[in-house]
Amino acid sequence: MAILESRNERGIYMLALSLCIIFVLIGMFLRSAQDAEKVAADVGFEALAFRFNETVQQLHVEWQLAGRPNFLTLTNMRGRVEGIKQAKVAINSKGWPQPQAFNQQGCLQLWLDILLTEPKSINQAISVRYISDNESHLAVCRFAMPNKTGFSYFINTGEVKYSNE
Repeated sequence: MAILESRNERGIYMLALSLCIIFVLIGMFLRSAQDAEKVAADVGFEALAFRFNETVQQLHVEWQLAGRPNFLTLTNMRGRVEGIKQAKVAINSKGWPQPQAFNQQGCLQLWLDILLTEPKSINQAISVRYISDNESHLAVCRFAMPNKTGFSYFINTGEVKYSNE
C-alpha cells in the first residue's frame, strides 16, 4: 500500500510540476506576443510619421512651384475599392500645411487632410493635441499612441519630430 501511495504522490507531483511548466511557457508566449504587437504598433506609427513628413515636404515644394497659394489640393489614389480621396490643405505664409482652426479639432483635420486616413495605428487610437505658446510663437500638433510614442508637427517650420517618450 505504501508503494502505491508513493507512486500516486509522485504522479501528483509530476502532474503539478508539468502544469507549472506549461503555465510558465504560456505566460512567456503571451508576453512575447504582447511585445511583438507593441513593436508592430511602433513600427506602423513610425511609418505614419514618415508619410506625414514626406507629404508635408511635398506640399511645400508644390506650394513654391504653384506660385505660393493659400490652399493646395492633395489627391491620393487608394485603389478601385476605396476610390480617389482628396483634401484641400491650408498653407501658411511660409509654405507649410496648417490647421484651418488652431485647436485640437484643427490638428485632427490636418491629420485627415495630409494622411487621408483615420488617426490609428495597428488598432490603436492616436491622441491628437494642439500646443501653443504665444510668447515663442510656437504652434504644434502632437499625435501620440497610448504608450506615448508620437510625433510633433511644428506648424511654423514644417518640422516633424518623432519621439518615443
